[in-house]
Order: sequence, then C-alpha cells, then structure tokens
Amino acid sequence: MAQGENPMVKRPLTGIVSIGFGLMLGGPIAAQDVDPADMGAIVQSLEREIHEILEETGIPAISIALVRDGDIAWAGAYGFANVGARVPASTGTYFSTGSTFKFVTATAIMQLVEKGELSLDMTLNRFVGSNLAVEGADEVTFRHMLSHHSGLDGPIGTVPLWSRLAPRTPLELLETTTRVGPAGQDYQYCNVCYGILAWVIEKASGQTYDEYVAQNILQPLGIEIETPSIPAPATVEHLALPYRLEDDKVVPLQQVRYDVFSAGDIYLTAEDMARFLAAQLNGGVFRGQRILAEASIREMHRRQFGGERYGLGTLVTEYEGRVFLQHGGAIPGFNATFVGEPKTRTGVFVMSNLHSSLEAIGPLAKLAMELLGVM
Repeated sequence: MAQGENPMVKRPLTGIVSIGFGLMLGGPIAAQDVDPADMGAIVQSLEREIHEILEETGIPAISIALVRDGDIAWAGAYGFANVGARVPASTGTYFSTGSTFKFVTATAIMQLVEKGELSLDMTLNRFVGSNLAVEGADEVTFRHMLSHHSGLDGPIGTVPLWSRLAPRTPLELLETTTRVGPAGQDYQYCNVCYGILAWVIEKASGQTYDEYVAQNILQPLGIEIETPSIPAPATVEHLALPYRLEDDKVVPLQQVRYDVFSAGDIYLTAEDMARFLAAQLNGGVFRGQRILAEASIREMHRRQFGGERYGLGTLVTEYEGRVFLQHGGAIPGFNATFVGEPKTRTGVFVMSNLHSSLEAIGPLAKLAMELLGVM
C-alpha cells in the first residue's frame, strides 16, 4: 500500500471519544480447532487473525501479549508504528494504555491502604480538608471513587501535546467536581475521580504520581520506566503514532495530554501491561516480586456495592459461569484492552494505534482466551 492509504473497511469501526470504557466479551471471531497446550499453533492462529484485522480495518499496528500460568507466554507486534515513515511496530513499541491503567492507579491506592496511609472507606472530603471539599459529598469514600459509585462527575479536557499550554493539575480538578447523585447507589463511570486520586496518591506518599507508580508497581515488575505519564526521550523513539480513518484512509491525529492522566493517559508496551495483569492474576506476585497482598487483590476483584460490573479499578464479569477481569481503554488514536481469568492465571493484553478500534481488538482478545482454553 502507498503511504497513508488503506483498503476499504470491512469490519466497521465507529467513533469513540472517551478516555476509556468497558469491553464486551462477545464478538464474531471463533477459535479454530487448536490444542490449548500447543503455543505454536495458538500463535499461528492469532497471527493469521491479526493480519486479517490489519488488512480489513486499516488499523496501522497491533501489539499483543499472552499470560499463561501467571507469566508472559508470548508477545508479538504487527503493522506500523509510524505509517508515513513505514516504521514497523515491535514488542518494544509504546502505545497509550487508555483506561486499562485505572487498574494500576487503584493498585497504588491499595498499597497505601496496606501501609496505613489511607483507608478505602475514608471520605475524600476528610482527606482533602474543608478548603478543598466537594460540596454535598461528605460521604464519598475512596472505595466509591475506585468503583465508579461516587455520584461525582466533572469535566475533563486535553491540550495539544506540542502546545505550550498546561492541562489542569489533579488538585485543580477538585474545583470543578460536583455531586450528581448519591454515593454507593448507581454505577457511573468517573474519569475525574481517578484524576483526583493521583493527587491523593501524591499527598499520601510524598512522591509524585509518576514516581510512586514507577517505583512501587512498575519497576518491581521489571518495567524499567521512570515517568509513565510523560514519555522520556528513549520512549519517544519507540512510540506509536495515533491515527484515525478518513474516507477509508489512515491519517495521523494530533497528540494530546489529558488532565486526568492517572485515569489512563499512560504510555507502556503490551508486554509491560501484561506483566501487571499477571501480578493481578497471581494474587499480587510476578516472578517472585510482590506488589500487593492477596487479601487486597481479592478485594479489588470483588464487585462493589452489590453492582454487577465493577470491582476496584477493573470490570468483573461472568461469562459462561466463569469470572473474568476485563477493561477497555481509549484516547484519541489509541485503544487497549485486557481480559484475565484469576482461576487459571490466564490473560491477554492488546493495544492498537487507531481511533475506535476496540470493535476489532476486543474480539481478538476473546479469541486469544479461547485459544488458551479458558473461554
């Protein structure tokens, strides 16, 4: 194909502007007759499907990593990280995590709970003090915020990455956050809550959000990164560019920064995020490094407030009688998704660099789980 050109889209992709949302497990893809013990056959089937998706949808690049028995079983990357310069994607290519990173932010809060710096049922207003308190929200706790049952909402925004403008700080988000419903009653997705939680982490830990997450979660998992929300020069060299489809052609999108960066404006590889997912599936441990106690992991995987959807930082769903963790994420030009089953310690993490591509990579994640024998 010539630079910037794409075939006609055979798998329709619709517009999505949210920083993140849940993934439906259903999809049109069906696993072929592959022995779940044969990793070579699993990889061949996935590669076949990925090449078809790239050809039929116009997605420039897909990166994927599989977790089996609580460890990384395989990772692969296909397509182009930079379409114009024809730079191939690799397993070392960085994509945006979108809201899949809420799981990491929630883990940071749980670590601080374990250290006695916070309590899940401490109220936000008590923590921030009277000068910063959200009016009418005295009963809203960190548990409410992590599970999207806070009854809070507020505007979120972006600035162009290459502008001289600065997004609002997590503390400034408090000024425009309002109560829109009762706490603990209805599930209502709240990106601004996770933006505020970045400031909570900073105040409770005495470190910046990036420092805390890198030193206490990512680096212990073997992910050598210091500023996950701000790509370092070495990261930028391997960063996938964001794209959208226009008249069946792929065109680059303006790169942006979110003010609610801790809700999902983070850059990592698919294997990086698969390492974190593996730790969650292993009861808080990855390759001998513990990031969270088993009791905390169980609480994160428990549906909160009698809801049918969300634990702490992750969707908790049932499919054919089995419990799965899952989440989707999106910022302009990027999509990501994961699915994991704690019982078998099996999971998959998928990333792409096309706006509104969850309709393709969601079923791909489901296919991977089917091939691994758990769906």
